[in-house]
Amino acid sequence: LMLGSWKIKVKGLPDQGKERVLVGNYLAQTTGAMLLAFGQTFWMQSTSLEVYSLNIFMLALNLYLLLRAWFSPKGATRPWLWLAGGLALGFANHLSFFAILAPIAVLFFVKEGFTRQAGGTLLKMLGIFIPLLALLYLYLPLRAAADPAINWGDPRTGETFWYHVSGKQFRVWFFTGFDPFKDELGKFVKGLGVEFFAGLLLLIPGFIHGFSHKRKITIAFLAMILVNLLYACNYHIKDLEPYFLPTNMALAVIMTLGVRYLWLRAKLPPKTRPLIGLCLGLLVAASVVFN
Repeated sequence: LMLGSWKIKVKGLPDQGKERVLVGNYLAQTTGAMLLAFGQTFWMQSTSLEVYSLNIFMLALNLYLLLRAWFSPKGATRPWLWLAGGLALGFANHLSFFAILAPIAVLFFVKEGFTRQAGGTLLKMLGIFIPLLALLYLYLPLRAAADPAINWGDPRTGETFWYHVSGKQFRVWFFTGFDPFKDELGKFVKGLGVEFFAGLLLLIPGFIHGFSHKRKITIAFLAMILVNLLYACNYHIKDLEPYFLPTNMALAVIMTLGVRYLWLRAKLPPKTRPLIGLCLGLLVAASVVFN
């Protein structure tokens, strides 16, 4: 959606052609997707029996629905309603999903503004989101009453249901001070080298390309990164890596833009393009081998 929205002819590139743009788009999205897919945390959580596997799918689905709504005609309501349904599914799975609210808020109000029509759209979204989320949550006490083999929290009463849904027992590890926050942020930064290796270098041209041509979307993804890091680094637990998945996904999008920039925008001789493709292939291969 995002790459395809660019026009084929890009001003300032005399040798720009349709084929070159299409190749650049395919190369960019393939490289970005594979760097994300073969990152250590993404791979481990995608192939394990955990709540984060479904969370990855929900994040990807809702980011797609968000971009679909963003690129729809102004005033179109239906794409935002589909997004509301997707949000309910995501929040029913894991509360760390709320980082996606940041880019949704940015893009919704930038596109629709603070008008009466925008307010009506928001009310319709809530009219889908709240009932659907409530129905999904109400399944918990019904299932718990059947005494399943795994009955985490036993949410069959009002008290235990709220205790379970609100994650009350995990609050003792939240916002424990600045030093834990600094430690977790440091671990995250160090872990990026394992997640993406030299692919991190693509962030530089990615931000250049993003702020030049897709500024609003780039800002929206930056908002998701900041919100995600703010709450994740304030959660002092051992296995914190899955909580950084929204940030990893946003960084992969920026890397995708970086590949497109190198292929289409960078002032490099045409003969270097096969070399760029080879280097990108080696980056992906490194993730496969070492992760």
